[in-house]
Amino acid sequence: MPHPRLRLAQARTAHHRIPERTFTTRANLAAWRGEAGDPAGAAAAFAELLPDIQRVLGPEHPTTLTTRNNLAAWRGEAGDPLGALAVLEGAAGDAGVATQRMGKSGHHPGAG
Repeated sequence: MPHPRLRLAQARTAHHRIPERTFTTRANLAAWRGEAGDPAGAAAAFAELLPDIQRVLGPEHPTTLTTRNNLAAWRGEAGDPLGALAVLEGAAGDAGVATQRMGKSGHHPGAG
């Protein structure tokens, strides 16, 4: 049986190959948690999902920016407007960088 640290490293490596649809499923579960009346739980689920998406897709990917927006929205719904503002300020910075990189082509470099 592998050492626990080796198993953790293997799990992290395997996590980098998770298909994007897995992120969509996790985001849908988080959103439905909020719709079911648990905005704090939805915010927590999006907060847990965001670093995984950033690591795999990058901070400027449209899915990352959408996830950050959803995290901010649910933090606001959960009564944490300052936390929501902090998330949105970070997302706005990443979106600005992505827009600059798109240039005249109109194609986002991380979007396929």
